[in-house]
Amino acid sequence: MASTCWACQRPAFPALHKCPPVGPHGRARQRFQRQRDAIGPSSSGNHAARTRIQSRFGLQSSAVMTSTCSPRGVSRCIKRSLHHLSEIYTILTNAEAAMSDTLDYTDVGLLLHVFTDGSFDPVSKTGGWAFAVFRGSAQVFAAFGGEARTANNAMELLAILQACEWLADNSAGEEAVIHTDSAYAVNGCVRWRHIWRSNKWRKRTPNGQGRSRSVADAAYWRAIDVLLNQNPTIKVKWCKGHVGVEGNEVADGLAQRGRLIGE
Repeated sequence: MASTCWACQRPAFPALHKCPPVGPHGRARQRFQRQRDAIGPSSSGNHAARTRIQSRFGLQSSAVMTSTCSPRGVSRCIKRSLHHLSEIYTILTNAEAAMSDTLDYTDVGLLLHVFTDGSFDPVSKTGGWAFAVFRGSAQVFAAFGGEARTANNAMELLAILQACEWLADNSAGEEAVIHTDSAYAVNGCVRWRHIWRSNKWRKRTPNGQGRSRSVADAAYWRAIDVLLNQNPTIKVKWCKGHVGVEGNEVADGLAQRGRLIGE
C-alpha cells in the first residue's frame, strides 16, 4: 500500500506524485482544489441552483459561491454569504416578532399576562418601573414607582421583580407570563441567572483568570432567581415595545409616571 503524503493527504506514489511546496498556503490550495474537483465544473444545473438561492433569499450573485471561485474568492463569498444570512435572520426574526406582536395576548383563555417596563432619564439619572396585570381582556391590577440615582436595566429588573412578588402573593401556582421588552432581562431570567448563581453571582474576567466582576444589579437578580425558582409556573418572555401592544403601552405609560416620582 502506498504511503500518504502528509501535505496533500493523497497517495504518495514516488514516480507519479507531485506535491507543491510545503506550507499552509500550499495545503490550503490542495484542499480547495479537491473540493472544487468534487463540485465539478460550472454547469447549467449549478447555475439553476444558484439562481434559485438568489431568488429565494434575495442575494446578489457575488454572495453565492461557484465551483470556479479562487481561494481568495471563496473567502470573500463566505464573508458575503454570512453577511446576507445575518440579514435574512434579522428579517425573519423581525417578521416573527411582528406576527407575535399582532396577537392579542389577553385572548388566550384566562391565563395571566403581566406586562412590565422601565423608564430612565440619563440626564437626571432617575428611573421608573411599572407592571400591569391582565386576565382575559380585563386589566385587573397595575403598580408603578420610581427611584433616583439608578440605571435603565435596574428599572427593567425592578419591574419584573415587583411583578413576580405580586404573582407569588396573589396567584401562587397559577400559570402566568411576564412580558418585557428588555432582551437583557429575558436572557438573564431564562439563561444567565443559572450560570450566575453557580458562579456565586460573579462574572469571569475577559482573560478568564478569575471571577472578579460582580453581576450588575446582583441584588435584583438574586431576588428574581428565588421567586422564579419558587414559582415555576411563571414564565418570562420578550415582547417588542412601542408597536401598539396594549399591555406594553400601559406599562410604558405607568413607568414614565413612576420616573417623575423619582425626580
